[in-house]
Amino acid sequence: MRLTVLIYLLFHIWIVSSAKSSVFVKSDTVRFSKYILSSNNTELDSSTRFNSAFEALKHAQTYESDFLLASANKNLGLLYKSFGAYALAANNLKVAIDLYEQTNYRKEQANVLFELGTVYYYLVDYSLALQFRQESLRISEQLADTFDIVDGLQGVAVMNWRLGYLKIAEQGYQRSLKLSKKIQDTASITAAYNSLGAINWGYGKFTTALEHYEKVLNFNVLTNNRKRYSIILNNIGLIYKELGDYEKAFESYSEGLKVAKEQNYTLSLAYTYNNMGEVFLLKEDYENALLNFDSALVYREQILGESGVTIGYRNLGEAYFGLKNYAQAVLYFERSVDAADQIDSKYHLANALHSLAKAYLFQQKNTKSYLLAKRSLALSIEQDYKNIAKQAYFLLSEIEELKGNSTKSLLYFKNASALKDSIFNEQSSKQVAEMQTRYETDRKERENVVLRREEQIKDMQIKVSKNQIHTQYTIIIGFGLLLIFFILFSFLLHSSRRKIIASKTLLTQQNNTINKQKTKLVLRGENLTEINELLKDKTNELEQTIGALKKATAFKNKIIAVIGHDLRGPIATIGSIMTLVTGNETDNKTKQELLLASKDTAEAALNLLENLLIWAKNEQGITAYKPALIQLANAVDCNMNLLSETAAKKEIVLVNAIDKDVMGFVDSNMFNTVVRNLLSNAIKFTEKSGKVKTVASNTGSMLQVSVIDNGTGMSNEELQKVLNSDMHYSQHGTMGEKGSGIGLQLCFDFIKQNKGSYTIQSKENEGTTFTFTIPKS
Repeated sequence: MRLTVLIYLLFHIWIVSSAKSSVFVKSDTVRFSKYILSSNNTELDSSTRFNSAFEALKHAQTYESDFLLASANKNLGLLYKSFGAYALAANNLKVAIDLYEQTNYRKEQANVLFELGTVYYYLVDYSLALQFRQESLRISEQLADTFDIVDGLQGVAVMNWRLGYLKIAEQGYQRSLKLSKKIQDTASITAAYNSLGAINWGYGKFTTALEHYEKVLNFNVLTNNRKRYSIILNNIGLIYKELGDYEKAFESYSEGLKVAKEQNYTLSLAYTYNNMGEVFLLKEDYENALLNFDSALVYREQILGESGVTIGYRNLGEAYFGLKNYAQAVLYFERSVDAADQIDSKYHLANALHSLAKAYLFQQKNTKSYLLAKRSLALSIEQDYKNIAKQAYFLLSEIEELKGNSTKSLLYFKNASALKDSIFNEQSSKQVAEMQTRYETDRKERENVVLRREEQIKDMQIKVSKNQIHTQYTIIIGFGLLLIFFILFSFLLHSSRRKIIASKTLLTQQNNTINKQKTKLVLRGENLTEINELLKDKTNELEQTIGALKKATAFKNKIIAVIGHDLRGPIATIGSIMTLVTGNETDNKTKQELLLASKDTAEAALNLLENLLIWAKNEQGITAYKPALIQLANAVDCNMNLLSETAAKKEIVLVNAIDKDVMGFVDSNMFNTVVRNLLSNAIKFTEKSGKVKTVASNTGSMLQVSVIDNGTGMSNEELQKVLNSDMHYSQHGTMGEKGSGIGLQLCFDFIKQNKGSYTIQSKENEGTTFTFTIPKS
């Protein structure tokens, strides 16, 4: 995939440069690509990365290409964003949006609009952030890109949430949840459930909130997201707090704090310290509440901007209020109101207004208290903040009673009581208790699953990090990989020989000792049988060692033969094509055809090299067998997508007839290698307008998977050669495609390692069916 993108980029730059001048400088093409890759290399220092981004922008201006200018501005804008320079980032991203719109790159335009919304989110301009994210969502919906629509819906919803529009946010999350389930995007499903839980908690619907959080815990086992796990534990604690079980709440918070510290997750640290402070506040331990709220505010100021500061100020005010330091409490409540007004967050404003009204009442400033309480109530009713409205009604009831207005006081008190009953009633309490029991029962099992998968995720993260290293010269990397492979192989072979020589030397010494012992025993006439058995064992060890050396030598010869015959040809072909492309005598159309041919050749060589490396690892015993339950249909879809372009060239239809609920217990990497090679072979030997189909069926404790094609098929003689693992038999495809036979050998080995078996049925001119079995569990 990287090779295809790089060839496309180089070809696009060549076209742009040719349109500007008749003299094409090849070094400019390489330099531009190098600057883009360098600016995204996180292993480099910031100065080097920014210099590379500026040089890329400078070269894009030289080429006079709107597309390249858009890409260079987007690249620089995202770099500014990653370093927190949000105002500068916004400038470059706006330029990129305009240029992508002019060149009709709508998907890129939507992507940059979303990123611009994120920038304004960090600038605490929520209204503008919402506007850009809504525009991004609109374009994604026009393009019918489901994955981008899901991201867009959640991006818009979170901004509505920040602005206090809980109902609109809830509708957005519900729609994103429906689409996420349709495309089976586990991460998006988890995010939607978690946000819906938080929104329902804000409504005071604790039963619904806990149901959503419980679903988040189940999905979190699949994603093994430890950071999200710490947030979920806090959310569960919030429910316990609302139920009055402070010990359970504190237990959940403490566990969440432990995970947050382990992951160095600043957001969760702020969230947890704040929640723990609220428990201390409810327990009237105001000194500890102050300590925790102060710690939370430090973390909030780092990551959440004014939204976090609003909460932090209000909580500090509540702690001082509990200590009866009303002047200090009013100071912090006023700061909270100002911060909420600045970001136009209605939810935080309603809360802050109520707290300030309460503090004024204790300072006997009844008029100020009444006006603020009425303002908080009106805002809460408008936005359906039931919990805040309930508190406002109680406060107004108290103020009217102080004024001597018993009738109004009673009316406010009745309204508050009615809201309290609707928020928490006997039925919801029972349902929550049942869900709490289920949560406690499943909790340890979820944690065990998460811990077991943690190491696997770390391995995957290491592989993903390695995959982010960008290549600059495709052919040089090919030779580099070959050189590394030869060095590694030579080292392994040399090490193996040294071990064999050492074993032979040791065996010789042992044989000499045995001979001496034998002479003594013969002379003495004792234990002759024991000496003969010992000698026979040592002889067998020597024969096994010699056999291993022969196998290693044969493996080396095969590797050298494949590299010399099957890799040298494609690389030489690429070299010849590049010579023709860079020459002045070749016209543009021919150059484009040559570059496309070079792409196909390079992809074939890269596929062969990948099979060689996998085979070499397997032969040396490096490949680890790690079986797990996987969804076969998804795995087959992924591999068909990788080969869709190859199939399209031959107008071959790829059909995945495996049901979505069919699960197999296999090593996913080995299974993907088997399916990819079998599909590739089927395409290779199928004529134009043919068909390749994948099916699966139950056979007792095993699953039977078949790859079926209506291609050229094989004679009995050819089939026997294919089944002979020592021959690595291969032949040209229907369009002259080459192969080495290593792919099938890998399939045979990996099927056996996954406790399965295989069969091949084939008839000349009728097609081939390759069937293999894997365990269900």
